[in-house]
Amino acid sequence: MMPKWFNARGRISRREYFFSSVAVYLLTFGWFYVGGLMSANDDTAIKTTGMLLFVTTLVAGGIVNAFLVVRRLHDLGKPGRHAWLLFVPMYSIYLSLVLLFAKGVSGQNQYGPDPVVA
Repeated sequence: MMPKWFNARGRISRREYFFSSVAVYLLTFGWFYVGGLMSANDDTAIKTTGMLLFVTTLVAGGIVNAFLVVRRLHDLGKPGRHAWLLFVPMYSIYLSLVLLFAKGVSGQNQYGPDPVVA
């Protein structure tokens, strides 16, 4: 499952999207916690390392999540550039629900084979 996290090609099912997203969020928040503990230290080197860990984790988690969203959009027959719509305040709620609950296109589409069948 993890190597697919860094790939924007192809499609991803609702189930794989959900479980991959949960795994990414758990890993991200776990490293946030470690970075927060380190940045609360009085030692400047440890504090700086903790802040760098925090920022690096934020960026890495965001990138992996973007790949998952693009592949889920592909399953719905939409182009990956629609992922930018998650930055539109109220529309992002709707789009997030669509990504979680909408059934993907049955059979092959322009982005690849059906992930449920494959």
